[in-house]
Amino acid sequence: RGEGANHAIIDVLDFAETVAPALDAGFAELRAAMDVYEDRVVARARPGVLASRRACLDAHDWPRIGPASPLLSKREMMLQFDEE
Repeated sequence: RGEGANHAIIDVLDFAETVAPALDAGFAELRAAMDVYEDRVVARARPGVLASRRACLDAHDWPRIGPASPLLSKREMMLQFDEE
């Protein structure tokens, strides 16, 4: 679906703002910053991964393709798609 580059850009920005400042701190502070960063990455990427999966399945099952299919939907981050 072409969202990977957009996620990568946001991930780098989030890393720079969340983790980089903690690099000179102690281990506990760095681990806490990494935990926050990782939680954000997963929350941000999960909808795109699910949409990509659904689009792949829809592409092989033509009757499922419709306006709500991620195969045809607008490409933007954070759209919600059902987990099937």
